[in-house]
Amino acid sequence: MLVWLVDDDHGNHEVARATVEGLGGFLFHGFTSGQAALDAYARGGRPDIVLMDYFMGAERGDKITRRLRALPHDGHRPLVVGYSSMRSGSEHIVEAGGDVVVPKRCDGTGMNPDLRRFLAQIASQQHPHRHGT
Repeated sequence: MLVWLVDDDHGNHEVARATVEGLGGFLFHGFTSGQAALDAYARGGRPDIVLMDYFMGAERGDKITRRLRALPHDGHRPLVVGYSSMRSGSEHIVEAGGDVVVPKRCDGTGMNPDLRRFLAQIASQQHPHRHGT
């Protein structure tokens, strides 16, 4: 499964990449601007999951989410995750067409345990015969 992170903070990319790639079965691609992610989607990029930050300089994740949802999807609809350090920002992303909120944080291992749990749950739904992974 392909996971995109849309976030202007490089430290958040390091945490998300370590978390995503540490699970196995997931690929990671990061964008430091919403416009870059929209351009990649318009060129045919098809992520399964988009982790969307709320505050990105002059851009806001809720507006990028609305624009992403308005693009032609060819039957593909990525899961958009409100992934902001502020819960209210993540909730704005959900209100704009996102699907779920996952807190953005980092534990002592350099990973996000909430993101790890969320992705493990997604993986178990994709592979229902695999329990406890």
